[in-house]
Amino acid sequence: DGTDDYVKIDASSGLVTGAPFTVSAWAYLEGGTVDQYPCIMTDMGGCGSGSAGFSLIHNKYTPAVVGLSYYCTSYHYALETINLTGRWYHIAMTVDQSKLTLYRDGVERASRATPLFTASTQIVMWIGWDNRGPGLGRWKGKLDDIRVYQGALTSNDINSLMEPFLDYD
Repeated sequence: DGTDDYVKIDASSGLVTGAPFTVSAWAYLEGGTVDQYPCIMTDMGGCGSGSAGFSLIHNKYTPAVVGLSYYCTSYHYALETINLTGRWYHIAMTVDQSKLTLYRDGVERASRATPLFTASTQIVMWIGWDNRGPGLGRWKGKLDDIRVYQGALTSNDINSLMEPFLDYD
């Protein structure tokens, strides 16, 4: 509802460990979202003076869907300018040792060369909430079929994730 509905996943060993990974979800963002960066999912925590981990968000001001990976002292991102409000989209992000790739509806939309990913030391993954606090990343809408994979899936793999949900009628 964009206020206090989210999922907090405790994971003693961390779901995303710094090795290549993929996250994906079906996302529907409602109009009237008040937070700056509604968050599909994040696993981000402190790392010295910066942050480590990842976030998959919507930037309400651009508007754009953005995949971020944090490296303690810096971050890298790939973004696609699109307003996610008003319909379902399949959003996926892969991160490997050299590249972050963002997909929408089974098609690669943006990528960015990145250094080796630094995993969050936080052992919690958030869905529909940005753990930096209220006003930043509450998701107002619906999320479905949220997945986390070890390894960076291929574009064919990403496309096959959304195929069963398409209605060709």
